[in-house]
Amino acid sequence: MIEFVEELLLAWGHEQVCPSTEVGIPSPLGQMDEVAAGTGGHRCLSLTEQYAAADRRVLAVEQALRDIVSGLGLVGRQLDNLADVRYARKPSLPLVVQWERLGISRNTYRARLDRLHVEIAARYPDLEGVITRLEAELPAAMARQAWVDKARKAAEKAARQAQKRQCDCSLCQVRRQAS
Repeated sequence: MIEFVEELLLAWGHEQVCPSTEVGIPSPLGQMDEVAAGTGGHRCLSLTEQYAAADRRVLAVEQALRDIVSGLGLVGRQLDNLADVRYARKPSLPLVVQWERLGISRNTYRARLDRLHVEIAARYPDLEGVITRLEAELPAAMARQAWVDKARKAAEKAARQAQKRQCDCSLCQVRRQAS
């Protein structure tokens, strides 16, 4: 499971359950320079044009889910159904109920959830950079970096000691410079 994708899917599910779209009504005065003077707007607000704005993360997840459904066929529909059952429910369903609703076992559920996360991650822009930054903070990555630093210091120390052991006579110095 990819934590960043989990957060994105949770935001998407919350938006599916409780949409919080912002609606803007354009002013007819904003179009005065484009059309002839004297054109007014409607008095009834239900007849005016409205523009809705949604969270870009949610839109990106929706687009990724549409791409998954259209690109993967039956598997894509199964992953979309999993996303709907897992994330887009007002009272979050217990895992056992989710397994029953989907008609799958626990291991299949985990495998599909991992596949869903991987497919979303593959379609979400700049996720690779975010994952790289997050992985750099993992204990295993820190331990690996500490080991690399320790090995580098040991190699530098060995090189310094090797230089100290070399002969300082003029003939040896000329040979070292030539090679």
